[in-house]
Amino acid sequence: MFKLNEYVVYKKDVCIVKEIKKNYFHNKDYYILEPINDKTLKINIPTDNKD
Repeated sequence: MFKLNEYVVYKKDVCIVKEIKKNYFHNKDYYILEPINDKTLKINIPTDNKD
């Protein structure tokens, strides 16, 4: 599991983990990633994602 403010590579982008949120509707935790080259984009990825 990643921690807040860690850098990760998602697809082809280097991102920073901005938040870890609980989605009660789907009963899953999500990473909120922000690419370092585009601060306007937020990527929500389930923590159990294998990609």
